[in-house]
Amino acid sequence: MIPIFTASWAATVPPDHVRIGISRGLPRRQSGFKTYRWLAPGPWFRSVPADEYLRRFEEEILAPLDPEAVVSDLEHMTGGRPAVLLCFERASDIDAGRLWCHRHLVAEWLENTLSIDVPEYGWPRFDRWGALRRLGAR
Repeated sequence: MIPIFTASWAATVPPDHVRIGISRGLPRRQSGFKTYRWLAPGPWFRSVPADEYLRRFEEEILAPLDPEAVVSDLEHMTGGRPAVLLCFERASDIDAGRLWCHRHLVAEWLENTLSIDVPEYGWPRFDRWGALRRLGAR
């Protein structure tokens, strides 16, 4: 199985890692990435409170997917190289508890269903859930 990481679109990753966007939108003025829309949030992503977002993401986005098939798709997309799942929230804001991000819901889902580690690239000690705990949603 390939290594899988998460990161912000703003993060610098090694050239042998394949950048894969899982956000609804894509950054301007960036190239050299692939997209995997199956892991993007639904159209409600900016219009519901955190607890509703979490419920919808788990039920509408993750539950219909087979995690082994997702990893197989990622392996195919990367040609066996490490995958970095990208969206917009910066790791520094997430680690500080100012923001949270759906990429970590994906990481947790893969970790729990496949018993793998999906770390934030470049952040060996990282608090994914500080903002959600503060909101009482995690």
